[in-house]
Amino acid sequence: MDAKIEHTVRCLEEELKSVSNKIPKWSIFRIPKRLRHVNPEAYTPHLISIGPLHHGNNSLSYMEKHKQNYLFALLSRTGSDYSKVLDACVRTMVGIESQADNCYAGHIPNDGLNLSKILITDSCFIIELFLRYYWEVVVGNKDDILRLSDCKLLSRPNNTTCMNDDPIFQSNWIISTLRRDLALLENQIPLFVLQELLNTLATVACCRNSLQNNLLAGLIFQFFKPDLCSNPERNREAAPSQQQHRHLLHLLHIFHLPAGNRRGQSGDSTGRKVKFIDTNVTNLIDVGMKLRVKQDSGLFNFNFDNNGVLEIPQLRIHEWSDSLFRNLMAFEHCFHGGGQFIASYINLMNCLIENKDDVKLLKGKQIITNELGGAEYMVDFFKEICEQVVIQDFYFHDSCEKINKYYQSRWRRYIHDLKKNYFATPWTTISLNVAALILCLATVQTV
Repeated sequence: MDAKIEHTVRCLEEELKSVSNKIPKWSIFRIPKRLRHVNPEAYTPHLISIGPLHHGNNSLSYMEKHKQNYLFALLSRTGSDYSKVLDACVRTMVGIESQADNCYAGHIPNDGLNLSKILITDSCFIIELFLRYYWEVVVGNKDDILRLSDCKLLSRPNNTTCMNDDPIFQSNWIISTLRRDLALLENQIPLFVLQELLNTLATVACCRNSLQNNLLAGLIFQFFKPDLCSNPERNREAAPSQQQHRHLLHLLHIFHLPAGNRRGQSGDSTGRKVKFIDTNVTNLIDVGMKLRVKQDSGLFNFNFDNNGVLEIPQLRIHEWSDSLFRNLMAFEHCFHGGGQFIASYINLMNCLIENKDDVKLLKGKQIITNELGGAEYMVDFFKEICEQVVIQDFYFHDSCEKINKYYQSRWRRYIHDLKKNYFATPWTTISLNVAALILCLATVQTV
């Protein structure tokens, strides 16, 4: 018995040696099984692995050579000896490796994995990618809106040969796929890692003082701007300080949030029973509600006024919108304090869209721009994304209560039922008019 007790104690002691006293600061998670099961493809990288969770995936090996090329190009920007720059970067990364590791929830496979090497290579690739995209696509011959020219490290390269021969910029699908993969929850690097490496490179290049605050957020915004689902300029201006950002996906989440909730405050239904809209948008129109598009507005800027006018912001559905929304919602689900903003928006749209007629109505009002399938696709789009998502903190609770009250008004429902039952087709309308005319004539004759 004593031997068994001693053996058990030793086993537990060995296990406890690997336990850290540090408080976990998880912000990068593996997708919960119940979410992944609905659509595994939406959470899986197609072209590139970023960070340790998908590192070593053979199907993503195509981009490893490009990572090395971009790493070399970024180090060369400093104008200093290659070995000296690399030594400075490694020293920086080794110093923050433990802190970076603490951002990943759960166990990171460590079969010979060199986390510092992965983070340096992937971070430098991301920074160089954003710089090239900024100078080639965003600026072109226009003004340097981020004033990167003030810093030698970030300025436009004098030799554009490498840019002209860069296969990543020879095809739009590669850039689009990179955007998609960089927005996956499992494909993230802590943003402070990118910032520390950028600071180190700028120090070596003797231009540390030229780095502007929130520079990385500006580069990230410019790279993802074409595929943001809401008004980007408004959201860019309202983004909080960089210290608030955990990684790229977190920053994209912030870009989409309503201006008053940039720090992840909960919605307007905390502690109350969640209340959705009782009917679809077609039925709302039938009872007299007026529908308008709210242009140049964020996703959450719905407005329903006392005159029965419902304003809905524009939404563009592009090739990776499904993946973007799912990963944003997964981040909200896993990250403490993430709220349920995106989940609230998707559920609200799912309430409004029940059939193809609803889609056609919203497209006719220019509220939805669909670059993919037809009306049936849009119906399934919102319905499928909502699967396995439980809403406990519904941002649009108060707005939905007002809309339901308007819709459930007795006389409005009476008009709706009258239209539906007696004026559904031109023939029934004509028949009722003829019957009314005959009744009037009969009344006149009797008089």
